[in-house]
Amino acid sequence: MTIRLKLIAGVALAAASFGLAGSAQAQTKEVQMLHWWTSGGEAAALAVIKKSLADQGYSWKDVPVAGGGGDAAMTALKAMVAAGNYPTSSQMLGYTVLDFAKQGVMGDLTDLAKSEGWDKAIPAPLQKFSVYEGKWVAVPVNVHSVNWLWMNKAVMDKIGMDVVERAKNIILTPKAEWLVIATEANSIEAIYRDYLVYIAAVPAIASFVGFALTGVTGFFSGLAWSVANYVLSLVVVYVVALIIDKLAPSFDGIANFLNAFKLAAYSTTAAWLAGVFSLAPPLAFLGLLGVLYTYYLLYLGLPVLMLSPDSKSLLYTCAVIVVSLVIQLLIAWILWHIFF
Repeated sequence: MTIRLKLIAGVALAAASFGLAGSAQAQTKEVQMLHWWTSGGEAAALAVIKKSLADQGYSWKDVPVAGGGGDAAMTALKAMVAAGNYPTSSQMLGYTVLDFAKQGVMGDLTDLAKSEGWDKAIPAPLQKFSVYEGKWVAVPVNVHSVNWLWMNKAVMDKIGMDVVERAKNIILTPKAEWLVIATEANSIEAIYRDYLVYIAAVPAIASFVGFALTGVTGFFSGLAWSVANYVLSLVVVYVVALIIDKLAPSFDGIANFLNAFKLAAYSTTAAWLAGVFSLAPPLAFLGLLGVLYTYYLLYLGLPVLMLSPDSKSLLYTCAVIVVSLVIQLLIAWILWHIFF
């Protein structure tokens, strides 16, 4: 049996993917399937699953709900679940699977998944929508994206980024802005060129003015410190991105260096803007407020860009913070002993 047929068989035996494992309905070997595959091509695809069921001795009870890209079907499904009238199985979109799994109404396909090696056959990104709390609750039979964004990269590169608008949005409306950032097709080079070189200059200039021009440090040592701190802060963003990316699998996220770099770059906005307090050295300690908000922005962004489960985002954030702090404290210690 090919891998594809194994996956189809998995759905078939899933009397399964939507849970009444011990019910009389499951013992009749009848699969009640709620779906919205009603057009010609979709019906033909569904016929393949029906045949696989028939070959294994299962009968098929069709519950088609046409239209709405699945919206109408999901409305019907919610009503059935609320009434306690579960279908044996149902077509669902990824996040819907997780929503129903959290309600405890999904069946457990783990034994079947282990026997057929689904963990090796199904890519990790798809497993995120098929496995809940370590148990297989669904199996993908059709994969496509619902959030394509088409753009002219050459035009976007020419337009560049509005630094002020991005900084304002990530501070004031971070949840919405992370969703926007996740869809952007820019490069690491573009983020450096269009955003970081400007926003990272805020604390560098503020510290120079605040400490050097007020006599806390000498002019040239203060200037050298600010320039070195500016350059190294840009380097640190890259290092933190590496940390985020490498830690992703440990917290059930998906490694993606561009997304990790977006997180490192944009979450640090709060800390950089708070660097303005260095203009008045006695108030420089208030910059810690920006650092704390940076950690909060990171916490909000990890599930969106690294696709880590919400339940593990706090631990993921803490791990990134600890490793990053060690590196940044080491850099600060080196700079201090060089310039002061």
